[in-house]
Amino acid sequence: MSKNIKKVLCLTLAVAMTGSLFTACGKKSEKKDAATLEPMTEDEITLTYQLWEDGPIAKSLTKEWNDLYPNITVNVNETTTGENNQNLTSYMGTSQMPDVFWVLGTPDFAIRNGMLANMAFMWEADKDTQNVIGGINEYKLGYLGTEGKWTTPVKFFPTEAWLNMNYFKKNNFDMPSTDWTFEDLEKCVEDVTIDNQGSGWGISEAVTVITWYPIAANADCIGEFGWNGKEFDLTDWADGMMIEKGWRENGQKAPGNMVGMPGYEDGGDQRYPQDEGLVAMRWDNWWCWERYWDKDEMYTKQVYWVPYVLPHTSDNDSDTYFATMDFGGIYSGTDNPREAYEVLKFFCWGSQGWQFKISKRDEIIASVVGNDELASASGLAPGPINNCPITTDEEIWKAYEAKHPTTEAGGDTVGKEKYDIDRAPYFDAFFEKVRTSKWTCYGSAQIPGFDTWLADNYNSATLYDGAAGVEAWVFDNGGDPYEKVQALTEAANATNKELLDTISAVLE
Repeated sequence: MSKNIKKVLCLTLAVAMTGSLFTACGKKSEKKDAATLEPMTEDEITLTYQLWEDGPIAKSLTKEWNDLYPNITVNVNETTTGENNQNLTSYMGTSQMPDVFWVLGTPDFAIRNGMLANMAFMWEADKDTQNVIGGINEYKLGYLGTEGKWTTPVKFFPTEAWLNMNYFKKNNFDMPSTDWTFEDLEKCVEDVTIDNQGSGWGISEAVTVITWYPIAANADCIGEFGWNGKEFDLTDWADGMMIEKGWRENGQKAPGNMVGMPGYEDGGDQRYPQDEGLVAMRWDNWWCWERYWDKDEMYTKQVYWVPYVLPHTSDNDSDTYFATMDFGGIYSGTDNPREAYEVLKFFCWGSQGWQFKISKRDEIIASVVGNDELASASGLAPGPINNCPITTDEEIWKAYEAKHPTTEAGGDTVGKEKYDIDRAPYFDAFFEKVRTSKWTCYGSAQIPGFDTWLADNYNSATLYDGAAGVEAWVFDNGGDPYEKVQALTEAANATNKELLDTISAVLE
């Protein structure tokens, strides 16, 4: 175990036992009031902030930051998703290591390398953290099964069912209630499927029912594969597998592309059923709205998407939902952890940064046009509001909703005038659920060892009679998922415990 991780884990133990904040084990310590954040430094300092995709947004925000903290320079280092984690590993212990950074997917590599500082004391002393989306505090996202908070959500993309209003209208189907149950959803998928030959499918999935069903069916579940915050139970996962199998076998689930479909013989691999208006329902994430759905090419094809929360079963009154969340952290070796925490807050989840992103959205997008120096390394156009606010600040949410076809925006004037539709009731209902419900993230970001278990067990090419993982074994080889519940559950819990034991050994 590296020296850095020992230092950071010792810090965690000190905070947990005494409520005090120490700069590092073995160094001079200073006791702080557990309810107060220490003041920001008045010294001239420079901090480096590494992220992906949002370089133009962060660079725009530095102007606002400088007005608040003229003595603290923030250098934005945008990388790509493919290079982010590798760069962090390479920079570790050098002057290139950023003070603040995003972590792509699993934080296991950062834990093992001792990269992450414990921000629990600052997070728990900051009154603004009580006004964040439900689930972050309740499910201790970023604590990774310990007493310390190592990461925190920096971007929040709810997972939802997108329904194509025109598919329902032109085929004379009623739109389901926004207050639906999982049983309602199942019936909808069955009822609105026309055939499996290109006329119309009930559902298309980027996020599958295999992932969602354990939360849909079990009020104690707060993560993938029946994760309840302490352990896995794949019983409901097996039920989800059978639902998925039924959708596939009954021709209710759309293929990934239009290859072989009538009229798509040439270029079918580049055309997607949901984009062609041939799917009633698409399970995906919130980024779809700004990146794909709210585009002229969709409207030209008369494809009009509206969001619904993924529903729970009728006997489950849980208000927990899934979201894709990107996480960020603070470098354990930074000389300025308090200021680094403020960078993470201002640029990612705090109300001040969000106020700027919403009010200056059009300016930020326009700033990169014809300006290669400001353009994102990802090649993507800036999306200042393509994720939902993490803060629950009422004024921020009013401003955010006003940028969408909602009542807050004065109604769906564009939809009514141009397309003879009214999307406001659906967006209103969706945003109400987002603001008032609890949200959890997928397994990689919150469960130590999760990706290792996926690779070594769930997706193993040697454990399932030659099939490339358990899903292929069920769907292609006719395997019974219930036969694998116990073995997969035990392996998942053992892998998680192994990594937690590694951390605990240092604390002891």
